[in-house]
Amino acid sequence: MTGRRPAIVPGVAGMLVVQIVDLPYGKEHRGAAAAQARARAPLGLPLPISPAAPGPLGSAQGLIHQCRMSPAGALAGDAIAELQVRDGAVIVHHFWELRPGADGVTLHRYHGAPLPRLLALPAGRWARARWNSREHSYDDSWYRELTMNFGAFTRPPDATVFVGEPDHTLDLRRDLLRLSRRRVRR
Repeated sequence: MTGRRPAIVPGVAGMLVVQIVDLPYGKEHRGAAAAQARARAPLGLPLPISPAAPGPLGSAQGLIHQCRMSPAGALAGDAIAELQVRDGAVIVHHFWELRPGADGVTLHRYHGAPLPRLLALPAGRWARARWNSREHSYDDSWYRELTMNFGAFTRPPDATVFVGEPDHTLDLRRDLLRLSRRRVRR
């Protein structure tokens, strides 16, 4: 045994790390003051454990860190788990698909089957994808701003990997009142 991590998928060396930052808010949290508080919320947080650390997740093929924020932008809770890879892909948050490959990872929309690629990310780099939505239940409705930080790393990244500025940004947020979409790539 050489001490190397197992491949995410056959032929791919490295580790896929994903962080979802979920900021839900209701109608009572709209307005300028609440919008400013949401704007100050962090888009990336330190991982609660180092992916290189020994332990039950230290030998994982990939990690997912799910963070729930309060409407005021403070961390309300988080969890970390091993990524589940099926048929060479990871489905993240119902409608995103990450496909690791020998040269990095690609991001696709997912709606029962993968849709065209949105972003190709080389190994060792990380990206930030942002989107928002309006959601409903029988007796309530709320808004949600989501940020997904992700990267395919050839060696375990530092726990603060998602705190700084990403190598690539994909902004799919839309004006929920007008339902227009803006798409920004860097």
